[in-house]
Amino acid sequence: MTVGRPRGRRQGAAGQVLVIFGMSLGLLFGILGLVIDIGNIWNNSLHVQHAAEAGALAGVPYMPGDFTTAAAQARGVAARNGYATATGATVTPAADVGDSRRLDVTITKSFGTFFLRAIGLNQVTISRTATAEYTLPVPMGSPLSSLGDGSGNFWTVVAAQGSDRGNGDAFGSFYNPKPTLNDRYDANGYMYGIDVPAGAGSTTVDLYDATFCAVDANRGTGDRWLPWNQTGWPSMSTYYTLWSDPAGTPLDYTDDISVASSGTLFEDERQSDRSAAYRDTNASWPGSSFFSLTDCTNTLYHNRWWTLATLTSPGF
Repeated sequence: MTVGRPRGRRQGAAGQVLVIFGMSLGLLFGILGLVIDIGNIWNNSLHVQHAAEAGALAGVPYMPGDFTTAAAQARGVAARNGYATATGATVTPAADVGDSRRLDVTITKSFGTFFLRAIGLNQVTISRTATAEYTLPVPMGSPLSSLGDGSGNFWTVVAAQGSDRGNGDAFGSFYNPKPTLNDRYDANGYMYGIDVPAGAGSTTVDLYDATFCAVDANRGTGDRWLPWNQTGWPSMSTYYTLWSDPAGTPLDYTDDISVASSGTLFEDERQSDRSAAYRDTNASWPGSSFFSLTDCTNTLYHNRWWTLATLTSPGF
């Protein structure tokens, strides 16, 4: 006797498997869609945050004296990173309420979704804020009222433009070494900051050994490398200018005000110190033609303090 299997039961089991598989597949696609949208939101959030940080860093050097320029710089950088009004983004720079040297930049933009549209969420709005703080230059000089001791043992050295970078001046020297040009050369020269606090009263700014007077390389603040025996070679010119920065923007020189200048006082100088204490022993003194240069041993500007300006307004 042969017993047959019930066909209806087998077909019913197969139908259940198809239903479960279909439900699982739908669930998997739903999870996949959610993951894709969440990943897209997270990725866009990072881009918005980075653009806000770039904008804050670009604008903060103009704080606190020039918020208008700071805001314009922040918006410009945000636009270059893809977040401008034309793209539907809102960029909002603001002065930080806790510190006038901080700049807050907020970027807000809406992004479309993919699979989340199925539940009615067509877009997600992302808003991120970054704060940058402008830190004043770290003081590298003396906390006292003078830089150096006037003895010739400690001073600030600036090499001549025609010298080599290997001599120790990374930015004032033109060669590295000659004839190769120094790619770090800065024709603007050097700037030193002086803080005159409120209440200080009248303050005098003096320069030590302001003139160029050729001396032995190891005996003073000058140098001996003046082409005294070369016809037509240039002389040495030194210029000093004192600026004030009432806006408090150390990196922006366009708003500075000229207070004093040495003018042409130290222009076209070809002179040497003939005294035994400072003259150049390497030039076969006194037989060398170097000795025939104008003697600046006792000039008012050599190895002495010279007043560049007197400040009457505190907070300079």
